[in-house]
Amino acid sequence: MSLRSMSRIASSLSINGCARFGRSVAVLGLGTLGSSLSIRSFARLGSAMSVLDFVHLGSTLSVRGDAKFGSDLFTYGKLYFTDTTYLEDVSGSLKATVGGNSAMSLTNTGGTLHGTWYSDTVISVSDRRLKDNISPLTKTLGQNFKELGSPRGQNPIGARASHTGDEDQSADATTFGWVLRQLRPVSYNFKKGTDAKNMRFGFIADELEKVLPQVVRELPGEADGVGGKKKGVVYPDLIAVLTAMMKEFSGQLKAVQARVKTAELELDRLDREEPMEEP
Repeated sequence: MSLRSMSRIASSLSINGCARFGRSVAVLGLGTLGSSLSIRSFARLGSAMSVLDFVHLGSTLSVRGDAKFGSDLFTYGKLYFTDTTYLEDVSGSLKATVGGNSAMSLTNTGGTLHGTWYSDTVISVSDRRLKDNISPLTKTLGQNFKELGSPRGQNPIGARASHTGDEDQSADATTFGWVLRQLRPVSYNFKKGTDAKNMRFGFIADELEKVLPQVVRELPGEADGVGGKKKGVVYPDLIAVLTAMMKEFSGQLKAVQARVKTAELELDRLDREEPMEEP
């Protein structure tokens, strides 16, 4: 059948064998293909293509511009972006390779970051509602000392301190001294997650917020309706605070050492001028 200009077909066009079209075929409304469509070279589609069921593509699909998919996209094997950058499923884990080098591996229990990573902020989850078995760190370390390395009958260093925030009322009432007395390091376990079986050391964000609110952040997500959004701690910022404390206390220690040295020299002078008589 040869048509030089235009042909209108009422309801349907059925071809049992083979049909060849010269340069192009245009469908203004809707075209329905029964079982299969085979294109040996290439096909151009104007604005959109809608597939109600499924479509089989032979070896490759090349999209020069944008491609939009409705809800789900399933891939089997590797998903390539370039020849050396791709995602792949390796023994149940998702592995990302960039430039031929392993960049990241994700598993059902977490994952691994390979190489060097840069981050503006790292927030550690530290909300009280996510933790269990919370205990003062001195108590936990005291138990470790007794069980693992303590000679019989010897008390661990610091075990007698209550660390309630009220002790040592005669301590120097400086800013750093106040912050240090208010900090309460604890041991704890997470209630959920793959690391729940392991004991962790750290702080409770709810308590730390009362002393150093600048290092506490609200975590993304909706509030649980009990205590608002869950909270985390920016531990790198806390390291800077603790370093400033150590510098302050180091200066105070040097001043005390200087006074002790002066007192020792004065005692030596008095011994030389007025030696004590032997009984």
